[in-house]
Amino acid sequence: MGSLYECNLCESKLAEFFHFGPIQNDNHICPVCGSFGRQRFLWFILNMENLFPRRNQRVLHFAPEWCMERKLSSIVDKGNYISGDLNPNSASVVLDITNLKLADNSFDFVICSHVLEHIPDDVKALSELHRILADDGYLLMQVPIGRNMVTHEDSSIISELDRERVFGQSDHVRLYGSDIVQRLEHANFDVRAIDTRDAEFKSDFIRYAFDISEKSLQPYSCESRVYICTKQTAS
Repeated sequence: MGSLYECNLCESKLAEFFHFGPIQNDNHICPVCGSFGRQRFLWFILNMENLFPRRNQRVLHFAPEWCMERKLSSIVDKGNYISGDLNPNSASVVLDITNLKLADNSFDFVICSHVLEHIPDDVKALSELHRILADDGYLLMQVPIGRNMVTHEDSSIISELDRERVFGQSDHVRLYGSDIVQRLEHANFDVRAIDTRDAEFKSDFIRYAFDISEKSLQPYSCESRVYICTKQTAS
């Protein structure tokens, strides 16, 4: 195979990435491990920020992607990695993110990528994530971000076709805007956002296909921005 491109999750050198869905959406997956750009960028940031969990720390991974799950589960001690999803066939534990049957402050590291846009009550979900996160823990969040500053929600949009047109996917219930940061802060998180289009990633953006391009016909402006969240400390 060629080496113009590279997947940092399976370490494959690639002649090309495959298109996922309509070619005009410009969404690239790895032909070897099936990773999306958002997963490759998240793994890149974990490396860059040295944010990997320690072996004795507990990790909770919502809607686990195989390419990330196999890497994360190998980092921590057996039993310290838990994957959760409403679908019992998609993770090790059935979890409702708005009603987690988990102890307070019980996880050092939580990954929640492309989940909140599916959840009608994202305020409750964020409250639950804050509750189960350890005081010195990290929540790594990703959501599709629209081209407007303000999040677009409309409960009257219920058909799959209309949701796909407005929100980008038939099972999405909103399209987040840049105000996602304020939503996270309102849930008592301190937030640092890292964008794939920051100048420091220019040489890596195309090589690793970190995100959809600006020419994509998706209603998103990006899919891969990483929000590193920690609990706010009492002043």
